[in-house]
Amino acid sequence: MDEIGTNKNYIIILLGRRHVKAGFSKKMEPFVILQTSELFSKCVDVLEISENDNTNFSKESDYVTVFKDPINWKRSWSSLIRMLYTDYLMSNPKDYPVILLERPFFPIELSNYIKQILLENYQVPGVKKISEPIVSLFTTGFKTGIVVDIGTNETIVCPIYDGYPIEYNVKIINCGYDDFKKKFMNELFSQYKEKPEEDIIKEISNDLMDDIIFQSGIVNHEFNNNIESNPNITDFTYENLIVKDKYINLVVDKNTRTKPFEIFFGDKAFPNSEVIHHIVLDGIIQVLLNSNIETRKELSQNILICGGLASVPGFERRVSSELGELISNEKILKPLADHFFVTCPPISPFIRSYYGTALMLQHEKINYNFENTNLQRISSKINSKLEIA
Repeated sequence: MDEIGTNKNYIIILLGRRHVKAGFSKKMEPFVILQTSELFSKCVDVLEISENDNTNFSKESDYVTVFKDPINWKRSWSSLIRMLYTDYLMSNPKDYPVILLERPFFPIELSNYIKQILLENYQVPGVKKISEPIVSLFTTGFKTGIVVDIGTNETIVCPIYDGYPIEYNVKIINCGYDDFKKKFMNELFSQYKEKPEEDIIKEISNDLMDDIIFQSGIVNHEFNNNIESNPNITDFTYENLIVKDKYINLVVDKNTRTKPFEIFFGDKAFPNSEVIHHIVLDGIIQVLLNSNIETRKELSQNILICGGLASVPGFERRVSSELGELISNEKILKPLADHFFVTCPPISPFIRSYYGTALMLQHEKINYNFENTNLQRISSKINSKLEIA
């Protein structure tokens, strides 16, 4: 067993449903970012099995992961790891221990399989799995706080105390980037309905649509029923867009730029629209309410937002603004109104967990041990052999 120290270089591999990020620990940003959403959806189904009438929040035990084809998904992910080493990292696996980062709720069979092939096929010196929220919080300089991680299909609210996640109090909210993107596209298509550019807009690729979202998206930082009255938000022009060999200057109007983000805040700024999901802020409130009185204040003083969408201008400010109002209106939490703080370290939310891992490995000696033996059987709530009639 080798202890993590500060004198070695490690390979960091961040496993996600939308991206896999990888690189070396002595660099503060990933060397390569690969899209894996299509690969993930081809291999895995995540099904809700809970019969609980309270659908506001979920736990990991409310879901089951079903692997569609054991042979194909293993072959696909094995190929991905091989591509990481041969095409991008271009390093000898035997020279570098590996840190595997994974979000809560990531299928344990999949991460264990990746761990297995790293140890047995590539003979890396050791592998250690670490939960993303822990290292994300490291970027704030504190070991206690709440990490809100906006993922592809869900948002996870994870309280951490003194470097350890409070697992019983983790909340999973059924709202993520895919839901936001669907709403953004609907707004954009409505904006161009029956206009000459309509057919061109519908031909925009997924990758290009992602770029349009992050270039044009902006969050109205305060509750405001009329976006037109906000002089700080104007229409956005995406210039020289090429679709099917045609050029277009795509104009994204104020409503399309801002309205889709309201799914994270309950759509309450648009009373005529359907509330698609439960709001993220309620997850933070529930975590605080479920925490004991000794830890509640410490948790509230360090709230960190992660995930690509959190990098959109105004997102963190809006969370802080509305959270203050919600805390003030909650009798038990009202004493926290003057103490809570949404932390915004100067690191892109998209890579905060990776950055935090590199920072941890460079500056601290952590009492984690690498596994460098054959994997043991780990019992899991998620049964990949479950058959659904």
